[in-house]
Amino acid sequence: MLLNDLAKALDAKIHLPKTVKQDFLDSMKITSIAPIDKAMEGAVSFLIKPEYMKFASTTKASAVIVGKVVDDCPQVQLIHKNPYWAFAKTSQMFAPERKENGNISPKAFVSETAIIGKGATVYPHAFVGDHAIVGDFAVIYPGAYIGKNVKIGTSSVIRANTVIEDGCVVGNRVLIHANTNIGADGFGFAPGENDIAKIPQVGIVRIEDDVEIGAGTTIDRAAMGETLIGAGTKIDSSVHIAHNVRIGKNSMLCGGSAVAGSAKVGNWNILGGSCNINNHVETADRVTVGGMTGVTKSIAEPGEYMGFPAIPAGEWRRQVVFIKRMKELYDRVKKLEEKLENSGH
Repeated sequence: MLLNDLAKALDAKIHLPKTVKQDFLDSMKITSIAPIDKAMEGAVSFLIKPEYMKFASTTKASAVIVGKVVDDCPQVQLIHKNPYWAFAKTSQMFAPERKENGNISPKAFVSETAIIGKGATVYPHAFVGDHAIVGDFAVIYPGAYIGKNVKIGTSSVIRANTVIEDGCVVGNRVLIHANTNIGADGFGFAPGENDIAKIPQVGIVRIEDDVEIGAGTTIDRAAMGETLIGAGTKIDSSVHIAHNVRIGKNSMLCGGSAVAGSAKVGNWNILGGSCNINNHVETADRVTVGGMTGVTKSIAEPGEYMGFPAIPAGEWRRQVVFIKRMKELYDRVKKLEEKLENSGH
């Protein structure tokens, strides 16, 4: 594609180095994307992190996506307020498109009462249960299990060996990676004097449009009602979401994080790797929770939180600095005590 067209698609401003003339720019083609240290002519790259600035003056990329003008970069620069997002959008444009066959394999099991939409693909050894609905152009990979009364929306992709249990609902353009389980029983048990009584989990999981769920993630069905994943949310691999949790729209949950039962995560939240959200806790919109953080109480204000229990990140950093100085302060106090003892006071 032409560089000018790319800039328009990204709503990016073009910065021309002195070595590039306007008439050449009008015909400049971009044919690929590449890292800034390995890019060749025709490629577009991006420059965000300081450690890669050393490649700015030597890169052979035809264009570089940046947040602001880089003085020692001799290549055309695409200036964007969010260069990482701009590079992601560019990557989508050049990503190879996978062509599915639009067929139902005779080696798949598809119930006679299931409805398979136009152009949908069901690969060998997939299972589609009674009264399930698979939307137009959806893809069900080998070994996937689609339970009774499951609904899968248009153009959604269910990767290999993923399980979607009875009654769960998957929206449009959802991507669920391999070995994920949607709709297993929530962990509902009531300890008694002589046994532990199971609470039947009769709700469902509802996944809204444009969600992506990583490999090996588990999302439990609700005890009653719905476990909800909001539209546009992205969930990493090996994440656990318990029963009756509600995740807001456009949130991001990083690998190893866990959200306990009936918690509510707001819109545009970011949960760092291996963080934990306690049961019945609620977080406001635009909250970022750092990796390894434990959220034990509700968070009512947007911002960044870290530590255990979670506190505003600035306060947590000050506490860490103070703790590091504890030994120094202890030694100073001991010396003062010794000096006082030696002086007879």
